[in-house]
Amino acid sequence: MQKKGNVLVASFVVAGFGIGASFVVAPIITGITGFIPALWMTLLNWLFTLALALLTAEATLANPDGANVITITRNLIGKKWMVISGIIFFSINLLPIVGYPVLGYYILSAPQIHLLWEYFFIYAPPPYLLGLMLAIIFGLVLGSGLRLTVRVNFVLMLGFFGVLYFACIKGSEFVSKENLLYQNKLYSFFAFPILFNAMSYVAVIPSLCTYVNRDVKKIKRMIVIGSLISLAAFIVWQYIVIGTSPSGAI
Repeated sequence: MQKKGNVLVASFVVAGFGIGASFVVAPIITGITGFIPALWMTLLNWLFTLALALLTAEATLANPDGANVITITRNLIGKKWMVISGIIFFSINLLPIVGYPVLGYYILSAPQIHLLWEYFFIYAPPPYLLGLMLAIIFGLVLGSGLRLTVRVNFVLMLGFFGVLYFACIKGSEFVSKENLLYQNKLYSFFAFPILFNAMSYVAVIPSLCTYVNRDVKKIKRMIVIGSLISLAAFIVWQYIVIGTSPSGAI
């Protein structure tokens, strides 16, 4: 009998996708409208993505195990829509595919990383070699299968929460009530597409349905718990960034 996936581990995958690469820069857009309108837009976006994820899970369960977004589209509404769905899916995921390696290269090029390597290992490899090493490591993890991938993601998410916690502890000292009360509702809805792209985790739902052996209760729990984690992270991060930035400075 196949071992059933852990709900908490699956929830962290949902949260990881829900937080995404746009997490850090999201307050640059939402900060223009102010914290309170940004909060409402974040909640509205969370409800929208939650409903979309639950619908995706329902569509996944209506198809054979192992189905993905493209095959689900083909089976339910035809091959023409499958092509359109594939183009949209590729376009949405093109930015992270290109962005993560580029961002990783700039991070690994930082002088602090160079000094750390020299301190611990004497020799500091060039940034492109470090990037290649990371690509090989994560490629091996992804190629090893879903169960190892979700566990590595779990560990990385714990590290993320630790960094966010310390950022909140330090940043909360500088949060200003005046900055939080600033509002410019005219730009509120411009924040929605940015938040939707940042918090979108729908693409991973079919794979996670397989991970939890298509158990309906577990699927619902992982989606709700994971989306709530990402929602809380977005609210806290916007609170810190917008609250510590003077009105109009973002």
